[in-house]
Amino acid sequence: MQFPVFVLPFISVRAVMDGGGMAESQGIYRCEACGNVIKVLFAGAGQLSCCELPMDLLVEQSSGSPAAEHFALVRRMDDGYRVTVGGVPHPMQDDHYIVWIEFFADGVVSRRFLTPGSEPAAIFHCPEAGQAQARIYCSVHGLWRERLPESGENGTGAVRESGAS
Repeated sequence: MQFPVFVLPFISVRAVMDGGGMAESQGIYRCEACGNVIKVLFAGAGQLSCCELPMDLLVEQSSGSPAAEHFALVRRMDDGYRVTVGGVPHPMQDDHYIVWIEFFADGVVSRRFLTPGSEPAAIFHCPEAGQAQARIYCSVHGLWRERLPESGENGTGAVRESGAS
């Protein structure tokens, strides 16, 4: 089955004849020349390019420590989840801030865009999830992901909080 390809200004998909260069589904790519960032919805043959250069797949990093600047603390609320970035709140300055927070819950993806000066947090209204992950994009340090413990699993990623909004 062929899916339509939507080409944004200055971003193109070039076929790669040597068999390499397949875009990764749900991958986040960045142009080093101009800073464009895109998300691939459907993987396909070809290499993403922008400004006549190949785009770089951003590698998801994990802080592993609740005290770290990019750690995604997820609190379960009665009607969803609250994701806060940073054991100490992440900077939200014009030149260094959390651009967006994505929340994956049982196959559903939601994203909230943030702005400099705002709180590095977002609320996602959804039922309790058996499998959940939070992914954030920092304007300086790139892509980060934290996996929440499975339901009933012990771990540091998710905290239950009743009555929160």
